[in-house]
Amino acid sequence: FSSGMVTLFHFMVVNNWFLTIDMYIAILGNSVMITSYFVSFWVSVVLILLNVVLSMVLEIYSSVEPEVQRNTEKTELIKTIKKIVEKIDPQKEAREQIGDEFKLLRDQLVYLETEIIGGGPDDDADDCSSRNILTQ
Repeated sequence: FSSGMVTLFHFMVVNNWFLTIDMYIAILGNSVMITSYFVSFWVSVVLILLNVVLSMVLEIYSSVEPEVQRNTEKTELIKTIKKIVEKIDPQKEAREQIGDEFKLLRDQLVYLETEIIGGGPDDDADDCSSRNILTQ
């Protein structure tokens, strides 16, 4: 049984398959059954089954790869956020610790409020705008 499995695996990977067939023909005689067995095995396994298995593996990889890429991006973002959070000293205010990054974020929020949303410092005094929140 094991030698038969090794022979079929050897034949499946198409490694000198013609020598394997010639060996069986030399030992058992020139028979149509030997040739038809190996040809039918080659067609069913090498041409059909091996291609089906490879296409399934490639399909699974292509469906999982975007998810892996998203998880990698999320991991990198989490690492960046952790580095920023570790830099913040709990004894100081966040604005003083972060400095320029906080000012840039505040300016972007004010821009979004004034240009896109339409709010801003010229609105009612009751309005709780991002400028009022950030400067408190």
